[in-house]
Amino acid sequence: MKAIFGKPLWVYVSIGLAIYFVYDLVTSRMRKSDIDENMAITCGTIVSHDRSGHSGTVTRYEYWVDDRAYISMSNDDKRFGNCIQSKACIGLKFTVEYSDVNPSNSRILWSKPDCPAK
Repeated sequence: MKAIFGKPLWVYVSIGLAIYFVYDLVTSRMRKSDIDENMAITCGTIVSHDRSGHSGTVTRYEYWVDDRAYISMSNDDKRFGNCIQSKACIGLKFTVEYSDVNPSNSRILWSKPDCPAK
């Protein structure tokens, strides 16, 4: 294996991956904290549900805050089974929590398929 500055390449790749995973963990916790501290609620609509990798899925949802549309995604839902082919889940509505300070930070509540009253 190739060496850079006397160290094997895998050492640098490992360090790079560790930095990436720590950064992702920190930013994820910051987004969650931002939503928890500045929470507002709105209604979100599923706009797409697609395959991600070999066995994963990603669901994109749209929600509106102050007359502006936001699109975010979630990859933690398995409830839509055949929606990739049938598109039956497109248009379903769920409650979305978002940060009132930074509305692009959001999370969809799969356990609440009813939207809050406006």
